[in-house]
Amino acid sequence: MHLEVQPMNQFVSINGRLLLTCNVSGSEPISYQWLKDGQQLQDDGRVSGSNASVLVVDPVEGDDFGGYQCNTSNNVDQVQSEVAVVAGEYAVTVCIQ
Repeated sequence: MHLEVQPMNQFVSINGRLLLTCNVSGSEPISYQWLKDGQQLQDDGRVSGSNASVLVVDPVEGDDFGGYQCNTSNNVDQVQSEVAVVAGEYAVTVCIQ
């Protein structure tokens, strides 16, 4: 297997949308598993594609900032991407009375 597309570092805003891509070439079937800070991700109401080549987090929350990595495997080989750092900014609300 050969990693064709690595996930890229990104800067996203709170309530924004995070999209990470990881593509490999090799013998089918190819399995994908996304990790955040070394922990396997699972699909939920905001996260989709945890077992696919494209990971989407929408809307982004502060806990979503960190390091993302894609693990791929088939019957012959296993390939791990580099860690993509996802950073962002928190919205600040200022009330003046």
